[in-house]
Amino acid sequence: MAYLGRRGATAALTTGDIPDNSITAAKIVVDTITAGDLAPNSVDSSELVDGSVDLSHMSANSVDSNQYVDGSIDTIHIDNDQVTADKLANSINTDIATGVAALPKSGGTMSGNIVMGDDTSIGIADDAERIEFDGAGDISVLGAKFGIGTASPYGALDIQCSDRCQIVSSGPTNDAALWVTNSGQETGGSSLQVYTNSAHTGTRNVCKITNDHASATGTTALYVQQDSTGPAAYFGGNVGIGTAAPVAKLDILSNGSATQSSISAVAANGAYMINGAYTANQYYPMIGVRMNDNNSSVVNAGMYAQFTNSGSNLILGGSNSYSGGIAPHLFIRYDGNVGIGTAAPSFKFHAGAAVTGSHVARFENWTSNNPWGIQVYHSDLDPDNNTARYFQAQGTGALRMIVYSDGDIQNHDNAYGAISDERIKTNIKDANSQWDDIKAIKVRNFTRKDDVVQYGEDAWEQIGVVAQEVELVSPKLIKENPPSEWEMEHLEFGEQVDGKWVPKQVDGKDMTVKSMNYSILQMKAFKALQEAMTKIETLETKVTTLENA
Repeated sequence: MAYLGRRGATAALTTGDIPDNSITAAKIVVDTITAGDLAPNSVDSSELVDGSVDLSHMSANSVDSNQYVDGSIDTIHIDNDQVTADKLANSINTDIATGVAALPKSGGTMSGNIVMGDDTSIGIADDAERIEFDGAGDISVLGAKFGIGTASPYGALDIQCSDRCQIVSSGPTNDAALWVTNSGQETGGSSLQVYTNSAHTGTRNVCKITNDHASATGTTALYVQQDSTGPAAYFGGNVGIGTAAPVAKLDILSNGSATQSSISAVAANGAYMINGAYTANQYYPMIGVRMNDNNSSVVNAGMYAQFTNSGSNLILGGSNSYSGGIAPHLFIRYDGNVGIGTAAPSFKFHAGAAVTGSHVARFENWTSNNPWGIQVYHSDLDPDNNTARYFQAQGTGALRMIVYSDGDIQNHDNAYGAISDERIKTNIKDANSQWDDIKAIKVRNFTRKDDVVQYGEDAWEQIGVVAQEVELVSPKLIKENPPSEWEMEHLEFGEQVDGKWVPKQVDGKDMTVKSMNYSILQMKAFKALQEAMTKIETLETKVTTLENA
């Protein structure tokens, strides 16, 4: 080794032997001092003046990472771009693909890109949690849960957003922006579950699907909302089940066969719409109810459509057994005729049944306050004649009884009666004399006011009694009845309350119309006739006695 310094010096020259700045980089000839002239560790970072040794004094790879003492060279000793990727030794196990990228210190800024090679990964190990890059350009997260917006991901992918979370696809036509597949075997597992925090109060959206990803103003296709009453789903467009082209709000399409043609829809105007394939005189079940029995193909009740050459019929049917056998209990024919128990209704309402010792129909009013029965009403005309009818009774032969529109009642045998069995009566005794009552009751001619309104001067004159006059003689013959709407409106028996005619109040009670029990009056007259006959017979006897005297 060559030594610089005093004559006869045997020790290596150190920075302590050189005055400050007396020898600089400019005063040293290139290659006059090499690493071979320096003893190990004879010059360290504290003995070098900044800039005194630069790259021109070092041969290629003469200093590598193994020869640097930790901290001996830091960023103070390196000018901008003085050490680049090209100047780093291969002993640093990092593949930097570009010559301008530089790895920053902690808290620094990356000045370029990091490009991973094929089939490489970043992670703990090749078989542990890692992000893997393969040759096909795919990036996979393996062996770990992936969280976006959360440091504690719940599942394989956990996305938590304080604002909008958005997935936008510009991929091929007829493909999905997001595929969700459940390939596991867990019972009750879901492919997709949307969850909203139960701690939230008020109404909140669980899921909303619109046709505009960029704003909240798009048309809503599916809207699932949660409030205090529970979840509710709303569909903004047509919904198809079994069809990809629904024509109404709800369009349910089956295979159109005779046993499974349950085709129904809710039309755009809100009306229910039933559609089906046409086969003449074929019954198509549209809504079926199947009992839980061994024969799962048997429909025990349902709504059917029947297509005929005249039109379409709607049928409601059911069965009283598990074996099926649907009977058309309610039949609505194409012309509007309704049948109960018959598939061939001849009238607008036609009820039929094969019953023995019982009735075909019953109208029941179970109110406990002023119950009424059946009303037959002619809404467009008031026919006061013996042509229009309210009621008709007939068998397979002659007409038996008619109630005409003028109120007249006719029957086949001219018999009107009452139940009169002695066994149902008690306190049987002779009636009192009716002679005075019959003599006191006045028989009058009169014209009814409603006939005058309808017929004017042509209204006919009737014979009968006046209820108020009879009431003075025999009050039990008189009954009080609620006035009709016509009487309330035209004869001052009523007044309008909230647009409805109601009886007027007199002394805190509703006004009534008096009616006369003519059938009892006939019995009184019959008793008076008997009395007259007795008197006549007595007089005849007296006359005979006088004539024979």
